[in-house]
Amino acid sequence: MRAGSTRDALVAAALRVVEREGLPALTTRRVAAEAGLPLGTVHYWFTDKRQLVATTTDALLQEVRERSAGATDLRDAHRRLAAVPAGRQLALVELTTAALRDPALADLARQQYAAYRATALQQLAELVPRADADLPGGSEALATLVVAVLDGLTLSTLAEDDDEGRGRARADAAVELLLDLLQRHRDRVAPPGDAP
Repeated sequence: MRAGSTRDALVAAALRVVEREGLPALTTRRVAAEAGLPLGTVHYWFTDKRQLVATTTDALLQEVRERSAGATDLRDAHRRLAAVPAGRQLALVELTTAALRDPALADLARQQYAAYRATALQQLAELVPRADADLPGGSEALATLVVAVLDGLTLSTLAEDDDEGRGRARADAAVELLLDLLQRHRDRVAPPGDAP
């Protein structure tokens, strides 16, 4: 294996372990076994578990960024993120929480939510073009609210979804409600002739 591919294989193995078994199962021994590599290989690439967690979290965040980057609107962004398998979503929640508990890793969580807000701001620019002038807190506050709503919907779907997909259907309906409210606001404050 080439050096980069060895490291990538270890990160992919770490993601699979967390996705399948949760963060407590993320040990260097478990990652080595999952990757089919000697334990020493993990220690060569990662000085400790903290570095392994940081690298794994960063890889997962990059995956989320790539998944949401091409979203055409908030509905599409929600669908793209909701399509992430439940185990992967739980892994992200666990890794984010671990990053928040460790001051050395907290910047990863900040980067995660900054990326979410950037995606929301991009999508909201057309939906609420005058947010900075018309809303308390402006576009930053609106983007923060949208991220919080979508984040909460992700968690509630994980908690409430069933074989019939009722949790996902409720989340989809909530996104439609949010979009309707934003469109109503846009239509209410649009100067004459600017309404779509």
